[in-house]
Amino acid sequence: MDYANVYYKLQFSIGVVHFLKKDDSTRIMICTRNPDVCKAVCGDSLIEKIRANDRRGCVGNGNIVVIDLALNEIRLFNIDRTINIEWFDGEIGKELIESAFERYLELSEMTENLRKRTNKEIKEQVEFLIKAGNGA
Repeated sequence: MDYANVYYKLQFSIGVVHFLKKDDSTRIMICTRNPDVCKAVCGDSLIEKIRANDRRGCVGNGNIVVIDLALNEIRLFNIDRTINIEWFDGEIGKELIESAFERYLELSEMTENLRKRTNKEIKEQVEFLIKAGNGA
C-alpha cells in the first residue's frame, strides 16, 4: 500500500484497517482523519489533537496518525504492517458511519473468534502431545 494514497483517502473517508501491531498480534481499527466524521462520532475535541500528534507519523517512519472512532482516541498504524483496508466513502452521514461500524464489529468478532479457536486448538494439541509422551 502506498502511504500517500492511504493518508489522502483517510482525509475524506472512513477506513476499517486490519494491521499487525508491534508485538505481531493483529488488530482491527475503524478510523479516519476526516473532521466531519470526527465531529459526528467523537465531537470536536480530537480534531485539534490529531494535528498536534501528526509529528508522530510521516512517510519516513510509515506511521499514519488517525482518530480511532471506536475508542475515541488518537492512534497510529504503520503502512508497512497493514494487511487490508476496507473503505467507506461517500456523503458523510448516519448511514455511512453505521455501515462502517457494522463492518468493523463484524471483522472484530471474526478476528476474536479466530484467536479463541486457535488458542483452544493449541491447548488441545499440547494436551494430546503430553498424553502421547506419557504413554497414555
